[in-house]
Amino acid sequence: FHYPTMQQQIVQALSQMGVSPKAVTEQLDRLSIQPGYGLSLLRIALEPSQLADIRQLAILILKQHVRAHWSQLSHAYKDFQITPEEKTAIREAILPLLGAPESKIRTAASMAVASIAQWDYEDWPQLIQTLFACMGSGDLNAVHGAVRCLDLLIDSLSQQQISESFFAALLAILR
Repeated sequence: FHYPTMQQQIVQALSQMGVSPKAVTEQLDRLSIQPGYGLSLLRIALEPSQLADIRQLAILILKQHVRAHWSQLSHAYKDFQITPEEKTAIREAILPLLGAPESKIRTAASMAVASIAQWDYEDWPQLIQTLFACMGSGDLNAVHGAVRCLDLLIDSLSQQQISESFFAALLAILR
């Protein structure tokens, strides 16, 4: 007997969102307590063969998952915290979505990155450098995604965090 992978189950559920949102939400809630759920959502979002609407929805659900399970300090925290290993894997894999060809995917990715950075900014030193590199890449999609992400980050980071990171990144560019 073949059991579908978590990614397959999530894609099947997301495909039914317009038909039965309540049932889909319940199914996703059941899946969300399993290890690797956030990374599975991200893998769906990274898969170019998936429909853009499914990819966008996966990122938006990942953003909600981050708010509920990334840090116990979050006002939206529920039940359990994502493992450090999964957090690292998500941080390492999410940034390319900022350069996605679809605007709605770039925007959703920007929101998810900003949600993660709110809690893990200090543990994600390459974030600002990557955003500045995107802005200097000449790729309009990457520029748009990076600028949108920086706009969201500025709202969630302290003045000291912003000035230290931005100053270091600007110095690196000017050298």
